[in-house]
Amino acid sequence: MAENTPVKAEKPKKKGPSLGERLNRWFRETRSEMKKVVWSPWKQVKTNTWVVIVSIVIVSAFIGLFDAGLAALIGLIIK
Repeated sequence: MAENTPVKAEKPKKKGPSLGERLNRWFRETRSEMKKVVWSPWKQVKTNTWVVIVSIVIVSAFIGLFDAGLAALIGLIIK
């Protein structure tokens, strides 16, 4: 005997917002968040930039000298 089983209807897949809608939302939220940012004065930005550049040069020189010293030491050990 064949059973009368109800055929389950497939549920329609929920489609999310389109790419355009998602991008539009992202830009709106980004603009809203950017309005909340407290920007530093230009003079402070320039000063901080120079501090970072000088720090990078000093640390790079230290690492370069340290590397050259270790290379020379290893060269002496290998000989």
